[in-house]
Amino acid sequence: MRTDQTPWHFLLNPAAGRGKALRRWQKIRPVLQAALPAMTIAESSAQEGMAALAEAAVRSGKTHLVGVGGDGTHHDIVNGIVRADGLASVIYTPLPLGTGNDWVRTLKTPTRITPWLEMLRQQKTINHRIGQLRYMASSTATLIPPITSATPPTASFRVANTPSVTPGAAPSRSDKRSPGGVSPGEVSPETLVPEEISPEAASTPSAPQGTSITPHRPPSTLHLPPSTTRLPPSTTYFLNVAGLAYDAEVVRRSEKARWKNRWLYPVFTLLYLKDFTPPTVKIEYENNTVTSAVHTINIGIGRYNGGGMRLVPQADPTADTLALTYARKLPIWKILLSSWRFYTGSIGAIAEVTTTHVQSVTISPVEGETALEADGELLGRAPLTASLLEECLRVVVGSAFKSTL
Repeated sequence: MRTDQTPWHFLLNPAAGRGKALRRWQKIRPVLQAALPAMTIAESSAQEGMAALAEAAVRSGKTHLVGVGGDGTHHDIVNGIVRADGLASVIYTPLPLGTGNDWVRTLKTPTRITPWLEMLRQQKTINHRIGQLRYMASSTATLIPPITSATPPTASFRVANTPSVTPGAAPSRSDKRSPGGVSPGEVSPETLVPEEISPEAASTPSAPQGTSITPHRPPSTLHLPPSTTRLPPSTTYFLNVAGLAYDAEVVRRSEKARWKNRWLYPVFTLLYLKDFTPPTVKIEYENNTVTSAVHTINIGIGRYNGGGMRLVPQADPTADTLALTYARKLPIWKILLSSWRFYTGSIGAIAEVTTTHVQSVTISPVEGETALEADGELLGRAPLTASLLEECLRVVVGSAFKSTL
């Protein structure tokens, strides 16, 4: 086996996939250590989350980072990188051990360890855009606490097979464990990694629709639980897809589910449709203002979310624009009959759906509360402004990755 002396620093989230990542990691770690003898490992805990680990790594001079987990893990890590002002200095590689692994579908990241190591050796990188969300936080959403101290946090590193050191820090959202952690005995054996998925290229987006309607609807009866506590506006960064309205409601229900599977999101998407009241929002982008009741709004950098759905098939992680898809209120029967389009990149063919590209977009609530999620992590509510950072993150991609530009 060929070895690589690059000092890759692995940021491990053993709680990803409700603990399934831990069992998979235990199987592949010996292979990784043999191929990457210079690797080091930092593991999250209930005391120190992924965002804090990433920030500490960058501040200590680590430049080659590997995120081990799912979409939520990568979301938290990129927030830590941004907080440490590390976008220009870091090369980032995802090792997909989560449940849905939607972000890596766009990157064509191999899911088997041998081709993944070959991808790492080749180091084909792209300048990956990072999205910024300014939104209204809520006391019902668990947020990544900002590190405001002028003193850089203490790094938490360990060489493989040595005890970890976990200085006090608030956990990130991706640490969905009790303070005692996940016991290996609580995790059922899994195969090493799932079969690799080879999605088709993104389809051509349809033209934006600039019509404006203002239907009168009662307030939404679902979304996040009512909250009388409002926090100041927050800023979060994302690298895949942000979703509002029904998309966020499905994420909320998925977080409470007792089991985790890539099909959980699609099942919940159909299961709770009849109980959902679309909120009315005002969407402002470019020279368009649309006021309408909406089922869902998606803002994309990557092309996949929700367990393989392609709700923003026009997205490209190297583009200078965000992909925007919004669906005006549809009858349930039409959603069910059109559900196959969620996976084929043809969602824009539905008359009530608009797919377009934007420099930025502002979404304001008119009637009902409009919940927000990003990269599968529940955040807060609209009003919301989404845009792109000027700086990009160098991300290692699979050899099959092709930009749509």
